[in-house]
Amino acid sequence: MSSECHRTYTVVSSALLGLLLAGNVGADGFRNPPDGAAVLGRGGARFTRADDASSVLHNPANLVDLEEHTATVSLSLANRRHEFRSPLGPSQKSDDPWHPLPTIAATWVPEDSDCRVGVALNVPYGQSTRWDSQGLFKYVAPHKAEMFTFQLSPSVATRLGDRISVGAGVNLLQSDLELQQILPWALISGNPAAPDSLQTFDGSGYGFGANVGVTVQVTERQRLAVTYRTPVEVDYDGDFRMDNTPPAAVLPPVLGGLSAGSDFETSIEFPATVGLGYGARLSETLHVEAFVEWVGHSAQDELDLDIGRNNALLVAVQGGTAVPQDWDDTWVYGIGADWALTESFTLRGGYTHVPSPVPSNTLNPTIPIADQEFFAVGLGWKTGEGQRLDLGYTVSFFEDRTIRNNNLPAFNGCYETDQQLVLLSYTIGL
Repeated sequence: MSSECHRTYTVVSSALLGLLLAGNVGADGFRNPPDGAAVLGRGGARFTRADDASSVLHNPANLVDLEEHTATVSLSLANRRHEFRSPLGPSQKSDDPWHPLPTIAATWVPEDSDCRVGVALNVPYGQSTRWDSQGLFKYVAPHKAEMFTFQLSPSVATRLGDRISVGAGVNLLQSDLELQQILPWALISGNPAAPDSLQTFDGSGYGFGANVGVTVQVTERQRLAVTYRTPVEVDYDGDFRMDNTPPAAVLPPVLGGLSAGSDFETSIEFPATVGLGYGARLSETLHVEAFVEWVGHSAQDELDLDIGRNNALLVAVQGGTAVPQDWDDTWVYGIGADWALTESFTLRGGYTHVPSPVPSNTLNPTIPIADQEFFAVGLGWKTGEGQRLDLGYTVSFFEDRTIRNNNLPAFNGCYETDQQLVLLSYTIGL
């Protein structure tokens, strides 16, 4: 292969590899922050007690704490911005808007029964990253990568004696994925007048999982809780599109069968989790919970892609259709507290450490996440009419991440991330 061809294939390979890694967008890998303003206000501590109906999503065993039919509606506004500084000097910032993340949950308390029934609809994974399409990552990374998910989670819970409660539920997940990348046809065809191509990967899919929880009342003032959530695999089906495709006659022979559109298929496994919480009521007004959570991110060892009759493009430029991920399992830990100021007002606070699962060699600009420390505050207001408003706010501190050994040299550099999250919940007895 000539040096010019080698240079051409290297650029194209970098562009495609960056594009096809772009499905990985989210917080803590794929995950969004935990639901419910009360939970967020104490930094994510959520395993040992039920604040409201959103407990369906955290530990369904705690639904037995709720004594009446309730409904909770939550809305969080999340914003994350990245800045990249190249070793050569130039820098650029991402342009990511605020994203609304809604949650609806409800519980039903059968008369004269220790059983509880709950259901929730939320957005457990996703968010997005957007860079200037003409910026530093042009040709080597996606300028737009968006993943959205919706999850329906029905659950049941009951007591086993005076000290143990158990709960279980299923998780029905629907997910949409859209990626956009510019590809330089001028380099591929050898014609400097050939226009760039906008390539779009667009797919959607469904997955199924389950979760269980057990809470033990160790003493009158202490609780232990264990939860497990199964992995959920989503198979995405959709379309791959590219414009300005040059005629086959001007393309290398191995790419002569390319077309402007084809099918798109891939699969993503959302991680299994195991949570352990210890909660203690230190006084009549102060409650504290410490927790640790294992997240099975290592399921993301590679991303296998299929763009139908256009697979020759992947094979030619990167040797196959599988893209290495090599993510690591992580341990998240934190502590949070509630302090009842009065019968109506509760003050909350908390801290959580969230390590990044993405190793330096496979990090890319669509998920340039470093280890994160986030601090939270919250306030709850309970009226005398079975209604409550909760507000939670977090500010995150990400470690500046300097990458020197990436598989794609264009991704080496310093990444800085800022994030803010505000969540408001309204709960009413039914």
